[in-house]
Amino acid sequence: MRAPVVSLFLLALLLPAAFLPASLGQAHAAAAAQLEILSFGSGSSEINVVLDGDKLSMFANQVSADLVMRHLKAVGGPTYSSLEPLTRPINLSLHGVTWEAMLRRMLMGYNLSFHYKGSRVDHVRILHLTPTRPYKTPRLLQSRAEWTRQEQDSLEARARAVATSARSGEGAGQH
Repeated sequence: MRAPVVSLFLLALLLPAAFLPASLGQAHAAAAAQLEILSFGSGSSEINVVLDGDKLSMFANQVSADLVMRHLKAVGGPTYSSLEPLTRPINLSLHGVTWEAMLRRMLMGYNLSFHYKGSRVDHVRILHLTPTRPYKTPRLLQSRAEWTRQEQDSLEARARAVATSARSGEGAGQH
């Protein structure tokens, strides 16, 4: 009795792959290829961002929080309002974090609130710096070159994984 259940289970796993078009694997590969390092600004105010669904990676060195927020809004980030100008320079070197985690890290020292649309941060309301907290801009743990190299390695690994799964899906569809 156990053998037919296992066979039926394996058949259920393999059967959908047999009917998937080969172009479906190519569509996944194309989606993975769209992941890229986006650059905003130039020179010392350059910001690098990789968007991957609800996660992002970002590098910014001595760039004003206002400029970062404006660039992130251009790629689907949250809107924001602030009672004070966000001129304080920020340093960030983050990999694969949520928008909320990045915003909390970037705006550390400010009183703020997040407004959500579904599960995504839609708007950030920044009130003012907390007066009792002295704030020092944290040093970066990576250089821009190290951050870029790590992100490129990650993007290449994802592309290889998608290509491998697409090939295994095509192979299963040919049987």
